[in-house]
Amino acid sequence: MKNCIGCTYISDLPRYRYEVWEKMKRISLDQYTLKQLDDFCEYVFGIRYWMVKQMQEREGTFEKSECK
Repeated sequence: MKNCIGCTYISDLPRYRYEVWEKMKRISLDQYTLKQLDDFCEYVFGIRYWMVKQMQEREGTFEKSECK
C-alpha cells in the first residue's frame, strides 16, 4: 500500500487515509488474512476491517484495478 500511495514510509499511511480508502476499494484484498487486514485498518483508520468493508459496501464500490 505504501508503494501504491507513493509514501516513503509505512508510518505515513495514516496521513493519507483518503487515498488508502480509495485504493482499498480497487485492489484485491483476497491475498491477505483477516488478521493482516484488521491490523492494517486499525493502524491506518483506527477501526477494524469489518467496519471498513461494511462502509465500502454501503458505498457500492469494489472496483478492482492493479496495484500490488
